[in-house]
Amino acid sequence: DTINITEDPIPQATISGGDSICDDGSTAAINVTFNGLLPWDLTYTNGSASSTINNIAVSNYAISTSIAGNYAIVLADDVNDCIADIIGGNIIVTVNPLPTPVINPDYYELYTGEEIALTAGTYADYWWYDSNDSLIFRNEILIVDSTLITYLVVESDKGCFGTSATAQVAYIPRVIFFIPNTFTPNGDEHNDLLVTIGDNIATFYMIIANRWGEVVYTTNDINKFWDGKFQGKPAEQGTYSYQVDIIGTDKRPFITTGTVNAIY
Repeated sequence: DTINITEDPIPQATISGGDSICDDGSTAAINVTFNGLLPWDLTYTNGSASSTINNIAVSNYAISTSIAGNYAIVLADDVNDCIADIIGGNIIVTVNPLPTPVINPDYYELYTGEEIALTAGTYADYWWYDSNDSLIFRNEILIVDSTLITYLVVESDKGCFGTSATAQVAYIPRVIFFIPNTFTPNGDEHNDLLVTIGDNIATFYMIIANRWGEVVYTTNDINKFWDGKFQGKPAEQGTYSYQVDIIGTDKRPFITTGTVNAIY
């Protein structure tokens, strides 16, 4: 009898792939091609740990990974334990961190006619959204001149995306207060009262003093007006000083001082 003995060529194992990915659950593919007899076994490393897959039944095998590292074949052998020649060097997988934009300021109170610039740092691209998830702006700095709740999605220079927490710009009414500089408490029913007018006022206190510093009138009601009398009698004609202390509906103090002339 005769026996035929076949000597197969030494198999080859080729590694390729790798990628730069974001740390958001994305994966990179490491591809290993084996041209020997099937099934075959593979041992590979990511630079810090090794893994082995046995009885691979296909010639082209893909490893899906989200772990950064330098990937390389440690050993590939076929069903007859023939060890393959390794082709290809280290395959690099880079995992890039996600950007973490923080809007500054994250809360701001705005008077009518004012505006505020919101920013979150320098990135490759920007998407500003309102509370209804509608896109409202695409540049780095968002100028706001009204009530708004917003959040920002950014893209880093590595192509990774991050989303900020919400920021709020709130409109608050400005305190409005008016006091005349002259009144005529002479009983002619024309300009007899020192009328004070205001809006957006939570608390009010006014004190009026004569030129010697003697207090002639106080009130905590903006709608209560001085009639020019002191201790039941008409005050002297002349200049009186006043101080008004207000807490606005914006919860901020508002203080004003000045003088008013009483003319008969």
